[in-house]
This record gives sequence, structure tokens and C-alpha cells, in this order.
Amino acid sequence: NFIKNKISPPAKGVSLGKGPKCKTLNVLYSERERCTAPVKECPKGEGVKIILIISLLIILIFSCVTIYRNKYYKNKLNFWQNATTTSPSFAFNHSNLGAMYYLDGKIDGAEIEYKKALVLNYYEPMVHNNLGLVYANQGKLKEAEEEYKKEMEVNPGYDNAYFNLGLLYFGEGRYDDATNNWKKTLQINPNYVDALKALTSYYYNQKNYEEAALYAKGLLQMGFELPPDLLKILQLNSF
Repeated sequence: NFIKNKISPPAKGVSLGKGPKCKTLNVLYSERERCTAPVKECPKGEGVKIILIISLLIILIFSCVTIYRNKYYKNKLNFWQNATTTSPSFAFNHSNLGAMYYLDGKIDGAEIEYKKALVLNYYEPMVHNNLGLVYANQGKLKEAEEEYKKEMEVNPGYDNAYFNLGLLYFGEGRYDDATNNWKKTLQINPNYVDALKALTSYYYNQKNYEEAALYAKGLLQMGFELPPDLLKILQLNSF
């Protein structure tokens, strides 16, 4: 199956953080450390013991914080749920939580989070595309089409929106519109594998072997193994 919907995953390049880092505790003391009391001298080794106790307490505190935060870092869904709870005014957090819900099959939860994100920021990248996927999943094709087009307006260089709109049109039998959107996908991203596969498959089934060979060649150059029939077509339509 060449054709699959493309969801926008949680934004790449965003650090989820690594928790607080323990810094080396540099302690300087003289050979003969004295108490603040003017007369009585500190017992031998007492200052070192105090320093060790303080150091252990600091390490324990940081360990507790790290364990608490790791509860969220180990599970991306938990992490973004926590992010929307602690920072509910950031559209970015709701967008990523929506993506987690969608990938987990919780379509209704995804829809709620995407809509929250758009209320906070209508121009948040990738949200319209992902909401379009939710609508497509629910059979609301008109609403899905509108959301894909909105993504193109606010984020015109986003290849997934064009690819997904092409899939929607293909499912409706609007093949010219579908192929035009897949070609637009490749204008933005020439290495978009699923668009190459979709166009190769479509033109092959239409017996337009010259066009099929054009896109199959792109797959071959990227290292994909092609069926013998396509390889034969490539040989007959070498250019």
C-alpha cells in the first residue's frame, strides 16, 4: 500500500529537557578551620562531616526532582499532558498533545487539543493539517479539505498538507487534483517518498508509462527496490 496519511508529529528539534544537572560543589577550607564562636575550636574532621552531609542532601534533592520529572519524560503522552496542565496558554503544547492522542488512536482527544491550540494561536504550524486528518478520519471530508487549505495559507511550505489533500481528492475520484497536489508536494520536497510512490502507482495503473518512469526513477535513485515491471518500464523510457 503506497498511500498513507501524513500526520505532523510533535515538532522536531524541540528539546524536552534533561532535568536539572548537579554541579560540582567546590568547597574551600583552610588547614585549620575554626568555628564562628570566638573561643572554642572546631573538633577535628567536624567541618568535613558537615560538608559531606550538605552534599548528600543536595544530591538527594536533585535525585527526587529528577525521578519526578522522569515520570513525564519516559512517556511522551504523559509529558505533553503535564505540559498543557502547567502551561495551558501555549498552543504548541496542545498541538503536540493532540498529535500524541492521534497516534494513540484517541481521535476525539486529538480534536479537542487541536481546537484549543487554534483558539490560542490560529497560525500555529501543522495544527490545521492535523485537524484535517481528524476530520478525514471521521468522514468529514469537506471540513478536512478546508483545514488542509488553511494549513497551506498559514504554512505554504508544508509538504504534508499538499500530500494529504491529494489523498483526499484521490479518494473522491478527483485524480487531476490529487496528482497536482502530489506534484506540488515534490516541488517543496523532491525526496518525499510517498508522493513519488503515489504518482508512480497512479500513472502505472493509467498505463502512462513515461510519467510512471519519471517518478519511479526518483525512487530508484533513493535506493528503493522496484518491481520487475517498473524496472522494465524504466529501461524502455530511459531519459
